[in-house]
Amino acid sequence: MARRVRPTITVERRRWLRQLRDEGPAKRKDRSRSGYDCMTLGWTEWSVLDLSNQERLTWGEAQARYPDGLHLSSVKVDYLEIITAEGLAALKDDEDGQRA
Repeated sequence: MARRVRPTITVERRRWLRQLRDEGPAKRKDRSRSGYDCMTLGWTEWSVLDLSNQERLTWGEAQARYPDGLHLSSVKVDYLEIITAEGLAALKDDEDGQRA
């Protein structure tokens, strides 16, 4: 049975979302569940950096540009995680609730 991810802001999720919001795209430093959970909830997504021209694409843009798959193409890329509009909204709601 698949693990259900609750849409709550934990300390670790808050830390990860704030890092992405404040510092921009990043790689996860560890294998904790917080990054995975944020992506599962739609709060973050993959961002692809095309190393040939330094162009950053969202995951959807990269899939559209390279329909045969990035792993099969001759394009050299680097994967980073970015915060989504949903992630920004969840973080804002959490921070607003903490100030109340």
